[in-house]
Amino acid sequence: MDSNLKSVTLSAYDKLGNVTDTWVSNNEAGAAATYDRVSYEYNWRQQPTKVTAYKTGGTTVDSYIQYYYDEAGNKVRMYTGQSSPINIIGLDQVSGGGTYADE
Repeated sequence: MDSNLKSVTLSAYDKLGNVTDTWVSNNEAGAAATYDRVSYEYNWRQQPTKVTAYKTGGTTVDSYIQYYYDEAGNKVRMYTGQSSPINIIGLDQVSGGGTYADE
């Protein structure tokens, strides 16, 4: 492991204590700082519903992950590899967005 490599992680939180954004440095030691950004959205139960990963620089979306929960709050679907967000209206009732895979 190179002792000159260091990583910096910055996090932002909402008023309920949920992480809303994280930035992780991805530059080499001595280079200008660049960050990978991930943002998070939550439902009324404070469960994550959408995770958005951004390309380096933090403005262009790389991919989305979205979650669907049953009425009891159990996570029953995780949709990964999305190129744009989807509309989840019920169990296996998905529309819009780009390509996705449910897991």
